[in-house]
Amino acid sequence: RVVVAFQATLTTGKIGPNYAHGAIKFNDVSLNLGNGYNPSTGLFTAPIGGIYQFTATYLQQNGYSSHVRLIKGSTTIISDIHANHKNYDQLTKTILVALAKDKAFFVKLEKSSTYAVHGSSRYTQFGGFLLSANYQ
Repeated sequence: RVVVAFQATLTTGKIGPNYAHGAIKFNDVSLNLGNGYNPSTGLFTAPIGGIYQFTATYLQQNGYSSHVRLIKGSTTIISDIHANHKNYDQLTKTILVALAKDKAFFVKLEKSSTYAVHGSSRYTQFGGFLLSANYQ
C-alpha cells in the first residue's frame, strides 16, 4: 500500500500585501510521506495518481482582507474572499480532488494591496493525503 501525506505550516510572518509569488510557500514541513510537497515552490505534486483530500487553513491578517484560492494545475477549485479589515479571522477549506501523477495542487494568495495572511504562530497551514490510488 502506498502512503502519501503531508502537512506544512507558514511560520515566516505576514505575507502580503502585494504578494507576487502566487503559491503560498509553507516553509515548515512536519510530514512529507511520498515527498509530494515542495516548500521552495509551495506546490504539492502528486507522486501517484489518485483521489486526494486537501485542507488549507489560514488566518487573515488584521487590517487587511484576503483572497485565497485552492488551485489544481491552473484551475481554481475553491476561491475564498474575506473582507474584514478590523480583526484576525481564521478560515478553513477542505476538498477532495482527483489528481493525475505529476499534477500540482497549491494554495494561492491573490496579489493586492489589501490582501494579507498572518504567517507566524502556526495559524496558516496546508496539508493533504492520498485517499485512493490510481483512480482516473
